[in-house]
Amino acid sequence: MQAVPEQRGGAGGIAAGPGTRGSERVWRARQFMAQRVSAADGKPWSVQHVADAVNCSAFHLAHVFRQNTGMSLHGYRQRLLLALALQRLEDGETDLAGLAHDLGYCSQSHLGAVFRREVGVTLAQARSALKR
Repeated sequence: MQAVPEQRGGAGGIAAGPGTRGSERVWRARQFMAQRVSAADGKPWSVQHVADAVNCSAFHLAHVFRQNTGMSLHGYRQRLLLALALQRLEDGETDLAGLAHDLGYCSQSHLGAVFRREVGVTLAQARSALKR
């Protein structure tokens, strides 16, 4: 019996649930990363932490993750962090340095640079647009 390949659909081309062993690991990795990001405790974590959580090597996880989602683990993590940053700005967050720390960035400047590169506007511009 052949496993049906996952379709790249939904949020950012990421399949919804587990299918094959590789896609199950990807699904579990996505769940782990989402939980870590939502904790927003400022504690650093790496690809190796994710790989350990899903019981495989970082190299293998990086390979199957990109194969199943079309994006890197780092890229997916950045999307999760920036989505949380946007949510907190929308909720009225005013302490950008605290936000950066909570999300695990070394400084407000670092978060701002990543945010501008990925979203296309500054944190201040996003906050102003979300207040309207």
